[in-house]
Amino acid sequence: MKHILLFVSIVAIFLMSFSIEMRPDVKVKKGDTFQVELEYVAGTGYSWQWNQDTTNFDSVSVEYKRNDNLIGGAGTMVWTFTAKEKGDYTMSFVYKRPWESASDKQKTVFVRVK
Repeated sequence: MKHILLFVSIVAIFLMSFSIEMRPDVKVKKGDTFQVELEYVAGTGYSWQWNQDTTNFDSVSVEYKRNDNLIGGAGTMVWTFTAKEKGDYTMSFVYKRPWESASDKQKTVFVRVK
């Protein structure tokens, strides 16, 4: 009986974690645009870079918005994309300097295109 209860608990936890992970951050219709906003600090050399998926998305623009008037201060990078194909997708961004090959900070955005 204990083994069955343990097995059911493990399966329930697995199913819950899968459903939470696949919940989209963005829901959009094919052909529509949407934005992804990522915090950054100007003047450090670090910026967000998109691991480009040009099959499913077109990058329309990238805008840098400062949170205050301080030079080199905190801000937000606002990426605008157009959804090209229906489906569920994962967009990956890394926060690094352009000359570095690796990054410790990453952001994943789950997108559902209808």
